[in-house]
Amino acid sequence: MNQFDAEKMLEYLAETDEPFADAVTATKAKAFLIKKRHAQAFSTAKGSVELRKQVAEVDEKVLDAKRSYLKAYNEAEILSAKRETAKLRWEHWRSTEASRRIGGI
Repeated sequence: MNQFDAEKMLEYLAETDEPFADAVTATKAKAFLIKKRHAQAFSTAKGSVELRKQVAEVDEKVLDAKRSYLKAYNEAEILSAKRETAKLRWEHWRSTEASRRIGGI
């Protein structure tokens, strides 16, 4: 990796700060939505508490919220992994360059 690539890594990290924060926030919001949908389904179901829990678990709106959460979580994890790779690549370049400057490589 050269200096240009290292600068691209830092630029990528700077450019993805906000999208990463948005992805994490979306994941948290969707986790909250699951709880809300579950509570709504539970409150409208009929029968014993155990039966109402079971009905809420398979409610279509609850399942949709769970699918939406998993998608958002996956997107946040992918972005997190890409950012971590960029950090590692930049740190490796920085370390190699420091060693080269002092004559280690």
